[in-house]
Amino acid sequence: MKLNKSHGYVLTDVYDYDFAKCMYEMFKRLGYRIDDIDLSTKYNRNRSIGLIIRKYPEIGERCRKFVSSAISQYIMRNNLNENDIITTQFDGFISTKEIKEINLFMPLIIKSHFKKFIISFTDNSFIAINDNDEITAKGISLKPEGIEKYYKKILNINLYNKKGFFNSIEKLKNEFLSDEDINVFAISHDEDSYKFYVDYNDTVIIKKNSLKFIKVDNLDRDRYFKKYIHPFVQSMIYHVLKK
Repeated sequence: MKLNKSHGYVLTDVYDYDFAKCMYEMFKRLGYRIDDIDLSTKYNRNRSIGLIIRKYPEIGERCRKFVSSAISQYIMRNNLNENDIITTQFDGFISTKEIKEINLFMPLIIKSHFKKFIISFTDNSFIAINDNDEITAKGISLKPEGIEKYYKKILNINLYNKKGFFNSIEKLKNEFLSDEDINVFAISHDEDSYKFYVDYNDTVIIKKNSLKFIKVDNLDRDRYFKKYIHPFVQSMIYHVLKK
């Protein structure tokens, strides 16, 4: 994921748009057979479509080109420029501007309005909080299951009081490096096990029913901080110092 930081690393009022039932709608519009698609749940629908595309990859490629063209049309019809688009995704895009025309030939829905949006200093991931205080984190590989509670803390830090900001960052770091909650560090490995970063740049795989046998003090919490927290802290520091 490549993110456009033309408007800065820390943004407010960001809009996430996508096409509802994107691939299913593409199949219908492009005249592909839809009788074999299981519509009972979103998971089953996507799984059915995924199996078809795996068997016939040319269908997936044609759908992707169609969606890309649709996104370009929405951008043009709403007078957006490339700096207004933070990133395009397979089924939509994220914009710094609210668009007015959303019912063209493929209707868009607003998936989320983010009241705060932070791009990592590495430009390849983001965390955001919407109007319902729900957290979205994308582009973060091997994300521990419980790390989002810290993303929420980051997104709620006041950026307008410089002294208070740096105190909050220091408090956050100390809290993270002393956290005893194993879920903050548990990286899903497969259905039955988690992966953990331990000292000396090593990793261990632990069965989910054996978590009581691993001690948080044996984990490399500094490594977790540098990988999952620091890129967003860097962005906030840059934002605060630039003002």
